[in-house]
Amino acid sequence: MFKNVGARAGASLAHPHLQIVGLGMIPAQLNGERVLSRKYREHRGCDYHQQLLQQLPDELVVNKSDDFVTLCPPVSKMPYEMRILPLVSTSYTGMSTTQLLELAKVLQQTLRQLTNAVGPVAHNILWKLPLRGEPQDAWYLEILPRLTTMAGLEFSTGIYVNPILPAVATENLRSS
Repeated sequence: MFKNVGARAGASLAHPHLQIVGLGMIPAQLNGERVLSRKYREHRGCDYHQQLLQQLPDELVVNKSDDFVTLCPPVSKMPYEMRILPLVSTSYTGMSTTQLLELAKVLQQTLRQLTNAVGPVAHNILWKLPLRGEPQDAWYLEILPRLTTMAGLEFSTGIYVNPILPAVATENLRSS
């Protein structure tokens, strides 16, 4: 499930809309993420984001509510990349109406901070939901601003070049 905002982010329609795509197979990237996630959980006893939240330095926290935190990942693919994570493990479908409204407010606040920090920018919002058979508490929102252009290194290797340190991006977002 994703939302593309702006032509640079792949939006092909002028009006805002979400897209849900069902595929008859698991794409290689998602399968790779699933394998890594499973191995991480087996080795560490929790998922990556739960571990990250336990050790999260304040310098990467953009904003925080009762149930959610917005952060710039310590290894970000893009400038001002952010993730919104639940503070307590809960399934996406098991959230209360109050939690869903809080999530909507956190997302709105996060997007406002992004606009205040860098101006209106094309971006993608990805709802990273667990695949069938995976622990249902391993979900998050990913916000990918399109401030840079991917080039040969990114396309040929999957290695991303991010010219802004996540801590610097976090500071800019917080002060906006």
